[in-house]
Amino acid sequence: MKKIYILKILFLAISINCYSQFGSPIPIDNNLTASIRNIITFDINNDGLKDVVVSEYTNNIRWYENTGSGFNTPQNISTTFSTPYHLDKADVNGDGFIDLLVTNNNGNTSGASVFLNNNGGVSWTEVVISNTLAIGGFKSFFLDIENDGDQDIVINSDTKITLYLNDGNGVFSSEILMESMDEYYSMTVGDFTNDGFTDLVLNTATFGMVIYTNNMLGSFNSPVNISNGLRIFLTSADIDNDNAIDVISGNPNNNSEVQFYKNDGTGLFTFNHNEPNSDALDVTNAKFNLTDLNNDTFIDILYIDNNEIFWKENNQTSSFINTSSIDNSLSYRVVYSDDIDNDGDNDIIWSGFDSSNNTIKLGYILNETILSITDEVLKNVIVAYPNPTSSILYISNIEMSKEAFLYNAIGQIITSTKSNAIDLSILDNGIYFLKVELKNKEQETIKIIKQ
Repeated sequence: MKKIYILKILFLAISINCYSQFGSPIPIDNNLTASIRNIITFDINNDGLKDVVVSEYTNNIRWYENTGSGFNTPQNISTTFSTPYHLDKADVNGDGFIDLLVTNNNGNTSGASVFLNNNGGVSWTEVVISNTLAIGGFKSFFLDIENDGDQDIVINSDTKITLYLNDGNGVFSSEILMESMDEYYSMTVGDFTNDGFTDLVLNTATFGMVIYTNNMLGSFNSPVNISNGLRIFLTSADIDNDNAIDVISGNPNNNSEVQFYKNDGTGLFTFNHNEPNSDALDVTNAKFNLTDLNNDTFIDILYIDNNEIFWKENNQTSSFINTSSIDNSLSYRVVYSDDIDNDGDNDIIWSGFDSSNNTIKLGYILNETILSITDEVLKNVIVAYPNPTSSILYISNIEMSKEAFLYNAIGQIITSTKSNAIDLSILDNGIYFLKVELKNKEQETIKIIKQ
């Protein structure tokens, strides 16, 4: 396995002003044969660069290798998985490579499959999780239901919510029925109660938006209502940096608005505000993304409205300001965000239609965030080494931090330390993330490979 050493330079200052500016659209693929439904990014071949994975309206799931100076021509993950929709990622079998979970929206034969990543995308092996879900499948997520270190699966179909337990080697159980009724429209997952266990929030036709808290026994408690009304779009993130995951949903009375519900840290939500002109309908494609675009550690809104890409800045008090257009040169359909050039800020990955030559395109827009430093700057280096490692991971300059946290691939805290070493020997092989919280309130995240 290729070794990856990631060196992070942190600039600590009394006053740092951040702003974002964006480049022009750069194509990855100029002539797609089908429209894209969803986009996701992750490092498929463990070279330290984020690759791009897309699901198309046909049966194609493809990936584009990030070379550091652009992207290679697409490689097929599958050409036979009918109507792929939602995408998620995690290492399910502990081989150090991130695998792909794809939801199938194919009528009465809907379901989900895991595509095992063999040797960095050299080939992919499909593991069918389910293909017998009626009417339609919407979303499926990796999550560790039992906190046993294995990535299990939950599927949101039209008529039921089902669980599938992982034995630790990427072999999943048969269907475990969690709930069955009519019309589950969307789902998001996270530790909404801050108890270390992953919970579910769903949009339903019967009960509105509800939370299913994890009962810590391998299943979930009965649903508790968050808000009434029929809505489709649903996602979650910590909007105000209070270490509680908030919920963002569609507005049941206005399709062009999203609603923010603040979490008190125990899974109790209160309505915070409506965000107008944020078209987020996600049954057909993903037009809305939550991401930090100006490096202030607060989540901003990236979205498509009237085929144009916009962003709204988080004002750090649970609201958003300064609606700004990023680009309108194409008719944009899908938008996503991640750091694809490894410069420390989140870029934009998009798909859209070019009416000038009637082509469907995939591409990216680089985020050219500049840090304006107005006072004396102290430069420090945080390094985690050796990386990869099979046992002890050492952290340099730990005295500059308050604490370091180790997360698994889906964002759950594995352990924390204030010392300069973490013993990884008892952990499964795979990818982890070390987040270092510095005393000046800055944060830095380093990808760790346990082998």
